Formats: sequence, structure tokens, C-alpha cells
Amino acid sequence: IVFKWGHLNRHLGFMRFLLLYSFLLFSFYSFISYKTPWCLLSFYHSFIIVAGIGLGAAYDLLKNKYLKLVFFIALGFLSHHLYQQSTYITKRFNADERNPYLYVHTSRDMKLFEERMEQITKITDKTDNLYIQIISPADQTWPLPWYLRNFELCGYWNNVSNITRAPKADIIILSESFHLDNDYLDDYQQEYFSLRPQILLEVYIRKALWDRLMEGQSQ
Repeated sequence: IVFKWGHLNRHLGFMRFLLLYSFLLFSFYSFISYKTPWCLLSFYHSFIIVAGIGLGAAYDLLKNKYLKLVFFIALGFLSHHLYQQSTYITKRFNADERNPYLYVHTSRDMKLFEERMEQITKITDKTDNLYIQIISPADQTWPLPWYLRNFELCGYWNNVSNITRAPKADIIILSESFHLDNDYLDDYQQEYFSLRPQILLEVYIRKALWDRLMEGQSQ
């Protein structure tokens, strides 16, 4: 890219600018200790353009048609590898903590939680008849308000000692960092859902409501 290759000569200044811009921006983000994955997009676009120009210049240097065929085959393999990476990142590992491009993402378990709440909705007359208590630290709550947006009687507490114990809730969503007395939870069925990596939610459903739910699923 830094050399004058045929018809690319007239674009040499722009290519050098892209190369310098990409390198400086990449170096700048490399020295910042805390950054989010989408910061990569700031220089990825210029990297892609520079790579495209480099491939075009490399192709122009090839005079033998067989070498050009090898070039296209190699390019095809590389493109397939990039496609596989994109597929893994956006589909297979789109909610996996091993994916380095994820950032405080919601677990796939929350889809199961949403389905459970929809099942409960179907066996009740109205969603606003259900009283739901969410007991969790403030930074471990989202996106529960979104999943519970159709339930009007939802209360949020960030301390177990302050919760309202009467009337008892139909559903209790409890962060694993908190603990309720076993006597208080005697008439509840317990389930677990992962909110985010390393953050587990305990969901307690009143046994009368749970029995109706199981009965409806068995029919």
C-alpha cells in the first residue's frame, strides 16, 4: 500500500491516511485499560478498506493466470473462515461468556423465564392479578422490568429486610446474593434462571399457582 502500484498511484495519499488513521486509532484503544467490545468498530471499518486495497494491489502484481487462480482459491478459504467466525459469534455463541465480543449480555435462560411468565399468564384471568416481588441489587435487575412490563403489580426491593410480607406475593424473584427464611417460602415452588454470567435468579412460584400451571401443561 505504501508503494506506488500502477493506477493506485493517484490514491496513494488517501491510502496512507487510512493506514495511519487505522494504526493510531488501534494503538489509542490498545492503551486504554477499560473499553467495550464495540469500540473495535471505530477502526474496523478503515482496516477493512485498507485490507481491500491491499488485496487489489496484490492481485495486480500477479501476471500469471494460474497464480491468480491460486489467489482466488486462497481468498475463498479466508472468506469462508471469516464467515464461520461471524456465524459462531452471532449465533452459536451469541450469549456464551466465552465470546470475547460480549458485554454484560443477558443469558439465554431469560428466554425460558419469559416463556414461563407467558405460561403463567395463560392460566390466570388477568396479568394484573398477579403480585410479583423482585428482590435484587439495583445492578442485577435489568432487564427484568422489560420482561415483566405487562404485569402491573410488580414491586422492586434491594434489601430483604424491607420487603412487604403481607400479602404474600404470587411470584418472588430473588437474587442469589439474598436469602429468605425457609418458613416464608414453604408454599412456593423454586426454579433457577441465569440472568447474566455469574448472576443467578431464584424464582419462587406459589404452589397453588404452580399446580395449576402443571395441570394446564399436562392437558
